[in-house]
Amino acid sequence: LIIFENLDFKFKLLASDIDTDVLNQTKNGIYDELQMKNIPEKLIQTFFDKGNGANEGLFKFKSKFKVNLKIRKINIAEPKLNFPIKFDVVFIRNILIYFDKKTTNNFIVNLKNNLNENALLCFGLSEGLPNNLTGFQYTNASVYRYANSDRHSDISSSSSPDLIAIGASTGGPQAIEKVLSNFPIDCPPILVVQHIPKLYDESLAKRLDNILPLRVIIAKHGDPLKNGNVYIAPSNYQMKAKQIKNKFYIHLNQIDHITGHKPSVDYLFENLALITNLKICAALLTGMGKDGAKGLLELKNNGQFTIAQNEKSSTVFGMPRAAIELHAAHEVLSLVEIGKKLLNFPKLKIKNKHKYIS
Repeated sequence: LIIFENLDFKFKLLASDIDTDVLNQTKNGIYDELQMKNIPEKLIQTFFDKGNGANEGLFKFKSKFKVNLKIRKINIAEPKLNFPIKFDVVFIRNILIYFDKKTTNNFIVNLKNNLNENALLCFGLSEGLPNNLTGFQYTNASVYRYANSDRHSDISSSSSPDLIAIGASTGGPQAIEKVLSNFPIDCPPILVVQHIPKLYDESLAKRLDNILPLRVIIAKHGDPLKNGNVYIAPSNYQMKAKQIKNKFYIHLNQIDHITGHKPSVDYLFENLALITNLKICAALLTGMGKDGAKGLLELKNNGQFTIAQNEKSSTVFGMPRAAIELHAAHEVLSLVEIGKKLLNFPKLKIKNKHKYIS
């Protein structure tokens, strides 16, 4: 109310709660003296009518202001939220402290998509934004300003990739965890091929999902690629990304083993190399054999950014070595360095370009 003390401009308010009784009282707009005791007298005079006679001691929110007010029941813990308007100021007072990290991250990402440029996000004093969330600037105690730099940049010159791909084998689960541990919760979609026996892929996904700030799942045929999601190829399936109109989806099939593997890193990388309308960063991590080396070279030759893990940080220096010998990697890095580099797409010279084959 203090923000809107000067009413020489148009404004709209959305009031929400999960408690129906609270919402009903807000719709009625009637409060007793106890409920109003902490409201400054000046604001009471501006926004409320004082009751007389039988209604003495009651305060009613003025009807001329109710036209600017929408009241809606919203459970912010739901995985998908559809807000009716975009916001300039959002107050979230001591609510997120009751949620786990995944629920909080999901809500903030949903909310971020419904904020106007330079919107203010105001928390209770015991709350704050996750450290791994981009687009917000800390201003003062529990207040953040939304400044989405992507809206002001040309996508062709942006330093952020559209998609990230990772291949690994022996030692891969620990390496993937290390690489993704500091990724922002709204990072580009991540496709992962990890050589792992059947029935162990689900446990890997669950473990990483519990540890990482990102949503980690076993990829399913037809899954849309979404920011903040990690898609692990299921055992005994080959995985690639397929474009339908302007969106990309997971495509699974049971093509025979490639370089001895199913899923195969080469299959994923070689198919991603055919995509010309996305900026892709790819990394080949620790593992035995050569799977992924040729595919990484295809990505590099088609203008995408490629990385191989260095020998010192590898459990088995087989797959990365094969890629390095083929000159398939732009950079050879440690796991810590790979995590930082995958989030930035540098300017590269493009040797060849293929049309995307659906």
